[in-house]
Amino acid sequence: PARAPLTGASHKVPIKTVAQVLSQAAGARRIAIWFDPREENSVNERDELVRSLKQLGQPFEVLRVVPDAQEDKAVRGVAEKSAACCEVLYLPSTSSYIDAGERWIAIAREAGLLVAGGSVAFMDSGAAMAISGDYYERGQTVADLAGRILRGEHPGDIPVDVVDGTEAKIVV
Repeated sequence: PARAPLTGASHKVPIKTVAQVLSQAAGARRIAIWFDPREENSVNERDELVRSLKQLGQPFEVLRVVPDAQEDKAVRGVAEKSAACCEVLYLPSTSSYIDAGERWIAIAREAGLLVAGGSVAFMDSGAAMAISGDYYERGQTVADLAGRILRGEHPGDIPVDVVDGTEAKIVV
């Protein structure tokens, strides 16, 4: 069989680690998880997080939020619903959420939610914490992979480098 000409470095933190951090965050009794059904990454992250939180016995609430379709008024309603049942809001690191992050985080904070995100990009928007891989370290890893390829290694022979739970960065 032919080798796939693929390799790379992922910044994604294992969802089990994310679930453990969220379940300990700010005495959270219940966690709100927003997801965008149009983004496969958001749906997959939601599904993995739900499985992990169930294994931990951590209560949660999943809410569908579509950035283009929901104006700030609708997002306020979702934030208020989230705050009525939860203490912490988790925003996955999907592009649509990062784009809407600043407005949404402000709305969620006004509703009384502690916001945790799956990307350090959310920190600049006012999130209380981010659970992510270290982007600088990931960049170094990609440079190392590129060097190996330039020296003649076949990309398909180089495994994708992933963040393990001990490499996760929790930015508060």
